[in-house]
Amino acid sequence: MSESSDISSIMEGLKDSFIETATEKLNILDDMIEVLRTDTDSSNDVMTDFRGQVHSLKGIGGTFGFPLISMICHRLEEYIETERTFSADEFDELQMFVDKIRQIIEIGDNPDDKESERTLAELPTPPDPAPTTAPVTEVKIILASPMATLRKMAEFFLSEQGCQVISTDSSVKAFQLAVENRPHLVISSVQMETMSGTDLGRAVAAVSLLKNTRVSLMTSSADAGDLSAGIPDEFSCIRTDHMEDDISEVLNALNIDLITERPGDGAI
Repeated sequence: MSESSDISSIMEGLKDSFIETATEKLNILDDMIEVLRTDTDSSNDVMTDFRGQVHSLKGIGGTFGFPLISMICHRLEEYIETERTFSADEFDELQMFVDKIRQIIEIGDNPDDKESERTLAELPTPPDPAPTTAPVTEVKIILASPMATLRKMAEFFLSEQGCQVISTDSSVKAFQLAVENRPHLVISSVQMETMSGTDLGRAVAAVSLLKNTRVSLMTSSADAGDLSAGIPDEFSCIRTDHMEDDISEVLNALNIDLITERPGDGAI
């Protein structure tokens, strides 16, 4: 059995545990919304806890095969990002986010791409959306992971930042795409068939044509410490359970590099 098959089997086995945890969190969010509707004195503390529960659910959703849950949580975080006094209609819309997640949990599987797009399109938008910070230039990224759920979640967060993403489930194909497209960044899962993410990164670093291409490796927080040993210092790490935060950090660092690169040094 291949490594990717082993990983898929493990993730499938953990799905029931995630559904139980997610259901508990959704019940907590339901109770918090009711408190927020009626108890204005404690609303600040409750909203802080509410944001924490949403962020936690976002972090584990995609890891356990539910990338749409992470995407909905991301949109919910955007909705509650601005400090304000919520109206009765806005509390109803908070409940709509929670109910959409509950529908997915009750089905027990992540919807297909068409249904996911429809669900995201139906979500409420904040009355005054916070301005987004676009990359200095359109960042071109090669994304490699054997797990479709991780690819979808990473693609979502990267596209939200305005990046151009080419994805594949093969490390060998990712290397070919890197040579053909000269991307700003290659992101790869550590566990890949044929060639590991670490070896893919080393292969990219060894090609003079790709001397300005950065490499980030995706792994869980539990494995991030072990990953730091034996890999080049210039490789960064994206923790799958903190994917959005780590992607933002990687892109911010990449934008600084793009600003400071001198013309004629081989930058694309």
